[in-house]
Amino acid sequence: SSDVCSSDLGYEPSEVWYGANTDLENDWPAIWFYYGYLGFALYAAFLLYYVWLILKRVVKDFKGTVTLENFFLLLLFFLHIGLAQFSGSVIRRPNVSIYMSLVMALIYYKTTAYPATKEHLK
Repeated sequence: SSDVCSSDLGYEPSEVWYGANTDLENDWPAIWFYYGYLGFALYAAFLLYYVWLILKRVVKDFKGTVTLENFFLLLLFFLHIGLAQFSGSVIRRPNVSIYMSLVMALIYYKTTAYPATKEHLK
């Protein structure tokens, strides 16, 4: 008999779904459970990369960054991250993943490809 055991790489999904007939809610602890320390660290690093991009752009061009559009992008980004803990459908639901991907793509564009204001370049 094989017991479901955790490792640094998480649980075996087939053991959880088929062997124990259970499935976790889709919140932050579920990422650690399924993917272990390594998967959770990679997921968190991916999200922290976007936070770093935002902070770097704010430091580089504060006046040009503080706009209503950027405020709503930041609000949506942190709303998705926060609601991932309170709603079991934020992390693995395909429609929410598409919305989160669009917000992150816009953040990436606004922080890397979008030109800085002319005030900053003087």
